[in-house]
Amino acid sequence: MPVAVDAMGGDHAPAEIVAGARRAAEDLGIPVVLVGPTDGSLGDTGDVEVLAASEVIAMNDDPAKVSGRRGTRRSCAPRRQCATAGRPRW
Repeated sequence: MPVAVDAMGGDHAPAEIVAGARRAAEDLGIPVVLVGPTDGSLGDTGDVEVLAASEVIAMNDDPAKVSGRRGTRRSCAPRRQCATAGRPRW
């Protein structure tokens, strides 16, 4: 089962996050799925799959309000993928 990584979550994101995910996949053989935008803003992701998630939950958002919204938030995308497909597609 792959590790889902928030491609935009970090002080030096997405460059350092993508580089680490690629290294884990290519050099160490660890299956990784990046979760984030699919508009090309992540740069060269190599053979690492990108699971589309375009919305962001900000640090100051009320968790009770955002948890009911529908969309493609990074925190929900991996769970939604599993739920809608019956099993992970990766």
